[in-house]
Amino acid sequence: MLRLALANLRLYAPRFAAPALAVVVGVALLASGLLLTTAMKDALDGNVAEQYAGVDLVVQPAASLQGLDVAAVPTEELARTRATPGVAAAAGELVRSATLLDAQGDTVTPRSQGRAWIDDRELNPLRLVEGTAPEGTDQVALDRAGARAAGLQAGDTARLATPAGEVRARVVGLTAFGDQDALDDGGTISFSPDGAVAVLNSGLPGWDHLLVRTDGDPDAVRRTLSTELPRSLEVLTGEEFRRLQQEQSAGLVELLRPALNGFAYLALFVAGFVIFNTFTVVVSQRLRELALVRAVGGTPGQVRRSLLAEGLVVGVVSGAVDIAAGALLAVGITALIGLF
Repeated sequence: MLRLALANLRLYAPRFAAPALAVVVGVALLASGLLLTTAMKDALDGNVAEQYAGVDLVVQPAASLQGLDVAAVPTEELARTRATPGVAAAAGELVRSATLLDAQGDTVTPRSQGRAWIDDRELNPLRLVEGTAPEGTDQVALDRAGARAAGLQAGDTARLATPAGEVRARVVGLTAFGDQDALDDGGTISFSPDGAVAVLNSGLPGWDHLLVRTDGDPDAVRRTLSTELPRSLEVLTGEEFRRLQQEQSAGLVELLRPALNGFAYLALFVAGFVIFNTFTVVVSQRLRELALVRAVGGTPGQVRRSLLAEGLVVGVVSGAVDIAAGALLAVGITALIGLF
């Protein structure tokens, strides 16, 4: 009966093309969606872990104040944090939208972010690949891709759109994040700490977070900071902060995954009808053949198992093909996203 099932598969191969294609399309869409979103989540988690790898503690507005206009770490708390025993280095993190403009005033990097430069090498996720770090309020460092897109290099003057309005600053360096051009998806523009406070803050001045590196027991330093800092601020461990950042960055993936999987489930639903109808037609056309098998001694169970074997072979072969197709589709979707 097994040889009969395999022979029937060869004989009726064209008729099984439709269910095989249905399986390939449905499962390939599902596989590509899962592969793509999992890869995106792993990449985002890895970026967060690399960005804050040297951070032991983080000072931020208390959870009850986050999302309010008053949710900022006052600038004067940075000096107090640096003076705390056990603190080896501390830096303010400030991130706001800032874009490069061309000579006509049009935006060159529409999704770029402005950041306060961090002097401590272990706390700073960026590295200089050319030039020097920005100083004062009239210097910036650009990521490699942003500088290339704007046709700028070290020594040139850049036009910038910031929360404080349009400003001009001299480009003194080019930066990179690991093996990537920029820390932020649309590009990274680095200001000196004083420059960032001057041009990136709109409304209430202050830092988004204070990043702290300790040279002793982080738990002891955390207790000291929690006692000395205002009650409107809270102190998190580096691990707690990284986990919160990863959860926030995964929000996009969690929104994207149901959308991608929805198309896959729809394709699988349609594939189920295609498979059922195709096998129904094939079996109906083979009634005389199946009757002959019964006439020469085949039992109803053997006939049923031969048909199940045919379906199993179609599913296994199609499944192997659709996993490969799904991986290729995921690569294609990733490339398409990159174009945008």
